Amino acid sequence: MEHNQETPIEPINISLNEFGVFDQNNFVVLDDAKHVIGIDASDAGNLIIENVKNSKAKKFTVTKFDNKHIKNLYYHEDTNSLYCGDFNGQLYKYKVNFKRKTCEKYNYYGDLGIGWIISSHRFLQFVFFGGSEKKIKVLDLSSDQLLPGNLDTSIEYIYSLKVCVKSLKEIYLAVSGAGFDYSDDKTDLFEVSSILHNDTVNLRKYYSTFSID
Repeated sequence: MEHNQETPIEPINISLNEFGVFDQNNFVVLDDAKHVIGIDASDAGNLIIENVKNSKAKKFTVTKFDNKHIKNLYYHEDTNSLYCGDFNGQLYKYKVNFKRKTCEKYNYYGDLGIGWIISSHRFLQFVFFGGSEKKIKVLDLSSDQLLPGNLDTSIEYIYSLKVCVKSLKEIYLAVSGAGFDYSDDKTDLFEVSSILHNDTVNLRKYYSTFSID
């Protein structure tokens, strides 16, 4: 795309708050393109939710979390649920109500045992959380339960996760980040079709949508 320097690009909306973006998933823009959720730049233990379409936009709720340093955010639009991972490896779930302007703690999953929770990626009803100790934990949104065990990777600090679908029987989770150790058959690519076996209907819908066969 080419841009004429004589016609500058003007923003549609401007936030009046300062957000702290440290890692990939520190900031959320909702599907309504109106609300944003992020970490307070002045205090990483604070959450800011803002309506940027209001000309007098300001944060309408700031929640002081139990965790002192929020590292990761994942927002589930269907249930208005905000999942927050922290510096201590703990995962929390909050319910966001935009009409009442509230954000209340709904569930606490404890320490995931993967170090700092620094990345997340959703595929179908599963959310993959990456940590700072070469490990990944998986949350099943349909049951709101963590799957037993974890995935041990070759990447120490897991900054990015991505599920790639080659076929219905070949589904891979790719991991990237900083620090690595490929000894003892450690890997950064996982075949995860077995994890998705109980969601074959949605998986087929997903595959038929993006398949070019």
